[in-house]
Amino acid sequence: MAKDRFDPPEMAQYTPAAKRGGTGGGGSVYATIVTGLSYSDASDIDHYTIRLLTDTTAAWSAETTYAAGQYVIKSSKKYISAANDNFNHDPEEAQSAWWTLVPDIEIHESWLDKSLSRDLRYYVTWFTAGEIIKVKSEAVNGTTTYYLDETMTWAGSDAISSLRWSETANRARAVVV
Repeated sequence: MAKDRFDPPEMAQYTPAAKRGGTGGGGSVYATIVTGLSYSDASDIDHYTIRLLTDTTAAWSAETTYAAGQYVIKSSKKYISAANDNFNHDPEEAQSAWWTLVPDIEIHESWLDKSLSRDLRYYVTWFTAGEIIKVKSEAVNGTTTYYLDETMTWAGSDAISSLRWSETANRARAVVV
């Protein structure tokens, strides 16, 4: 498991902006990387999937009865119970009327460069699954968007850069352009 770069203070103070009554963009919150970036032919991933550390959703248990609206985590996916008296119904069952998959939070941009729409794979450093990062949120017209709130270096597009992040070496490396 990746070593945390910092130990966040009490999680209670890192509530998403929407829950604090703001519209976002204020303070940072902490999140865990669930899925990192990839720059290969097999799995080309241009965004991070995260879970907020303030999300204290419990793991699904076959021995628990869930009410409608209760959340669970199973196999790194979040589900919401669609009905009361939801007992021993596996969220991963195909065509389940008992559970609805909750979409993951995806991050496609850096907070400081959000107006530039730059591909996150063109920055160094990359963050790996399990790492704790800072994120900011912004609510616009009822939709909340999350951004990385980390200091990152823009390496440039493929046409102008000779620096790329190496997934295997876990560091920036020179490349032939």
